[in-house]
Amino acid sequence: LYTTKEFLIRPGKSIREFLFENRDRHVKPIVFLIFTSIILSLISYFLNIEYSYFNVDKIQGLQGKVSTGDFGVWLNNNIGYANLIIGIFMALWIRIFVRNYNIYEIIVILCFILGEATLILSLAFVSGKVTNNGFIALGVMLVFFLYLMWAIGQFFGKKKLINYMKSLAVIILGYMSYLFVFILIGYFLNLLRN
Repeated sequence: LYTTKEFLIRPGKSIREFLFENRDRHVKPIVFLIFTSIILSLISYFLNIEYSYFNVDKIQGLQGKVSTGDFGVWLNNNIGYANLIIGIFMALWIRIFVRNYNIYEIIVILCFILGEATLILSLAFVSGKVTNNGFIALGVMLVFFLYLMWAIGQFFGKKKLINYMKSLAVIILGYMSYLFVFILIGYFLNLLRN
């Protein structure tokens, strides 16, 4: 609960504290990401919510040309691992934009931020199901992406607008890289099957 509260209120300061000062106060980053993903999975299971989380098999223009098969289904059912993979792609882009941190520190940053964002996504699922209103769920989804942008930007310097623009670019490029790699994997798997 302490980690969740701190990363919701001041993610940049909390990440710097974890990396450079006191690691005992926070949950370990990968554990936090997997735990929040389990919460999301349980919410979607008990509320009977079906979702597709960047599964390339669901993209209409690619159906028949791309097939990730069981791997795509597994990633969709294990959102924590999908977030970790997306985080690795985002970490590579952060490393390109900001050279002050090594790749391991960046992955730690993203595990915490994506974990917190996963809790926001859980809230979107619950709010959409309870209110039966897609606009409320869509609004919370917007908060999900805004939180990602704000948290990454805050870590790199909350006073400069350019850091928030870089974080937006990192998010877009990270998700696009994830999709591109899995489209390629799906394309080659489809070629091997045929």
